[in-house]
Amino acid sequence: MLFYAQPIVYFITGEEYSYDFSSIKTLVIITVLGIHFFILGNLVFNTKKLISINVEIPQRQINQAINFSILITLLCIMLLFVDAKTFNVLNLGRLDLKNAGSLLRITATFGLYLTSVLFFLVYFTAKKRSRFNIILWTIFVIVLEIIIFLFYRTRSLLVVHLASCLVGYYYSYAYFSSEIKIKTKKGKALLFGVIIVCIAIFTRFFRGYLQPGSDISTFEINWKSFLQKSVEDGDLGYSSTVLKVINLVPNTYDYLNGQSYWKLLLTPIPRSIWSEKPLNTETIVGGWLFPEIRGMSVPPGIIGDLYLNFGVYGVLLMIVFGIGFSLLDRKVTFKGFLIWAVSSTWIFHLVRGGFTNPIMIFFIQYYFINFIIKRYFLGVIIHNSSQKLLRGRLKGVSTLRLEADSQINKMGGT
Repeated sequence: MLFYAQPIVYFITGEEYSYDFSSIKTLVIITVLGIHFFILGNLVFNTKKLISINVEIPQRQINQAINFSILITLLCIMLLFVDAKTFNVLNLGRLDLKNAGSLLRITATFGLYLTSVLFFLVYFTAKKRSRFNIILWTIFVIVLEIIIFLFYRTRSLLVVHLASCLVGYYYSYAYFSSEIKIKTKKGKALLFGVIIVCIAIFTRFFRGYLQPGSDISTFEINWKSFLQKSVEDGDLGYSSTVLKVINLVPNTYDYLNGQSYWKLLLTPIPRSIWSEKPLNTETIVGGWLFPEIRGMSVPPGIIGDLYLNFGVYGVLLMIVFGIGFSLLDRKVTFKGFLIWAVSSTWIFHLVRGGFTNPIMIFFIQYYFINFIIKRYFLGVIIHNSSQKLLRGRLKGVSTLRLEADSQINKMGGT
């Protein structure tokens, strides 16, 4: 839908695209075929068998996993300060902080993506915690996200962590209460989700005023303008960027011929060692569209990325993406649920047009969750649907019920 947001708004308002019909036709073809090919690939490993399992996890084991994740988070923050060589990060510009060749910064960045597991576990067990404890955790989240935002001036980690809090909060209550309260919690979760979107949009425009020489006092909040720009060329609409790519390739620039994807193999090599290392697709597109801004990155959207590499035929690779997500979804386990719970943002970035970074984030989270499961949750009690469930509630135990069939995935606590 992100590729159709702008066309829908333009249809309602009566505005017209400033692109020729041929480019718009190409956009429509690859977006319509893209979703169909994705569904086709997703059906490959789809199961029709109804699965229901119950997983019981002692609170003590969850707390141990939380404590371990806290240590990793604090270590990553320390690495950021060491890399910046100053506590006054406001005096540094975004390009100064980016410092892509720094091994410390790269380590801290990928490590902070693991913090999403920490926040999910905290808010997933919110019902087991006191109100004071939740308030303390919320303050910790706010302070941590401010520090991270000042170091990166990007919204990726901010949205990753807040989305994990949201998913954890939603499922901590979903099946613990009566039907009326379930609806109430869904309403609160929806409101929280809207707030996250607003924060992401706001910080996109606010971060420019944190650059050295900028005056924060001149920043004006104009939500109408923010939303319009986000739909036309931002977080809520990608069709404009895809159209720009279609106009430039292959008329002005050549196809990348798969560079966006095989570059994943070069990720372990730091740019400080290999200065000629191929650029990310976002940086390449940013250089094409905004050559006057050094280091500018513009994600072309997953559809735009496929076209940028292989032309119209690139949309066939959506079958591969569909198969990949089908493989992730074919088993209903606590590990699978935990992976899904912290995956919303890397999936969003994948759709937005990145490939290397989202896939790297997925693998790091996947192996970290594997470690967490084996280290802390290996001895959890599991019942399948054919077994009689335990009656009552064990003290200090969080219980999760997972159900899945060929069309619907339902996950919640019971």
